[in-house]
Amino acid sequence: MAGTYTTNAFEIDQMLNDAWAAVYERNVTSHKKLVDDFDAKYGKYIYRRKGGAFKPNPLCGGDVKATCKEASFSAAGLDQWSTQDFAILDDSAYDWLARMYNQIERGASWPEPTLHAKGSYLFKS
Repeated sequence: MAGTYTTNAFEIDQMLNDAWAAVYERNVTSHKKLVDDFDAKYGKYIYRRKGGAFKPNPLCGGDVKATCKEASFSAAGLDQWSTQDFAILDDSAYDWLARMYNQIERGASWPEPTLHAKGSYLFKS
């Protein structure tokens, strides 16, 4: 496939996997060992909160609304939603988002549509 162009996502994925396989295959043989070695080397520089894991307070709709209204205007995301769109929602939408975020924080899965994104591969020479 060297020297060819493609727009087929499966071919692109395979080309990327082939190109990076040598890097990733020799990178880590044991995830636990990687983490343990990292912690042994850099652990003294990592802040460790006394009292166990941090537990954030549940969000309310007002929290989400304030964050959305304070966000700087920017270009729309891949879903075509922009910060301006989130700044003009109805209060009931902010309440719904807060409930969803709280459920996710407690361990629920993200909604299926949020698990996918579009990507574009650009040729660089």
